[in-house]
Amino acid sequence: MIFRILSLAVLGFLTLVGTGCASYSAILRPCCYEGALTLAPLQQVSFVMDDGSELAFDEVYKGFESQDRKVPTQFPFRRIIISGLVYDVLSVVFPLYDANKNGLMEEPELTVLYLREGALGMGFKVSHLVVEEQRVIALQTSQADEGGLVSFINVNKAGMSKEARALFGEIDHLTAQIQRRGVEAADQTFLGP
Repeated sequence: MIFRILSLAVLGFLTLVGTGCASYSAILRPCCYEGALTLAPLQQVSFVMDDGSELAFDEVYKGFESQDRKVPTQFPFRRIIISGLVYDVLSVVFPLYDANKNGLMEEPELTVLYLREGALGMGFKVSHLVVEEQRVIALQTSQADEGGLVSFINVNKAGMSKEARALFGEIDHLTAQIQRRGVEAADQTFLGP
């Protein structure tokens, strides 16, 4: 009897550890984001060009791979106060992607920024993003897709336009500042390089 109870307990523990609390490929609505939000895998995103033509995600992000490791790469922050950024590029670009106009750059908005600015940096004339013909201004995707997107940008940014290199370079600098300051960093002021 004790052996059977122990076996069930071990099996339950292994199931929990093996699957985790939530899969990295699951798309979960962020708890604190207020405003219009699209939940979708990146493969469902299409890019509408300035001329009205549309390209699928795989046509723009050629070679993209979703991360399937235990701890995917993440954005440098989940939310940050835009007015606290004293950066040449971020101070101008972040407000353009503040979809809910609350003065914060939040994860779903950062996803749209990475997708659109990365595409622009690779020479695509992107007007906006859509999922199932609906315009996307804030996008929540899986941690695995987020990790793949961050890695794709990091690997390819050296070959992007000067503007994209400046933008993602400042994000790298901001990331280093956040890592040095710790968990309360998002509510602080950051001076650019």
